[in-house]
Amino acid sequence: MTITELIKFDKLKEGNETLKKELAEKEQEINSFKQQIDMAHYFNQNLDSKIKELKQQILFKEDFLIVPDLKNSYRGYISKEKYEKLPSKDVK
Repeated sequence: MTITELIKFDKLKEGNETLKKELAEKEQEINSFKQQIDMAHYFNQNLDSKIKELKQQILFKEDFLIVPDLKNSYRGYISKEKYEKLPSKDVK
């Protein structure tokens, strides 16, 4: 090999090493993003199950037996104020 070829070879070798380092960094970034995506997916699954659980706990007007008493409340169940604030099953 001539000196010119050796210089070109060394520069190519240097460039190759630089590209390998950049590739390794990009692969680390990709792996980090994959982990973040996995964590977000896990979080969303847990959030979905929590939302379903909370939806099952929603009280509707139809869930109460209306028995007015003299104190203007629904005896033993819920006050009229709170009852009026409850959503109706028809209006979801």
